[in-house]
Amino acid sequence: TTRWASYDLAPPQVTSSWNPREVYPFTFTLDLDENTPPGLYPVIVGAYTRSSNGEFNRLQIVTPDNRLAEDFVELTRIRVE
Repeated sequence: TTRWASYDLAPPQVTSSWNPREVYPFTFTLDLDENTPPGLYPVIVGAYTRSSNGEFNRLQIVTPDNRLAEDFVELTRIRVE
């Protein structure tokens, strides 16, 4: 799968201090690669942890019945013409 745009963001504070019921909005702009072909594309978000050796590990979603699911959430789809 080709990634036609991406954006990495470090949160302004350590996420372990976040309240699970609180909303923490982030605003950013995705700049599409100029070679992006026309089509319908998903906009997804994922979260990562950083290991002691500096590697990034993507977090998986845990379902209400404690099953592991995808490691991203699809927010919407956009059409490129």
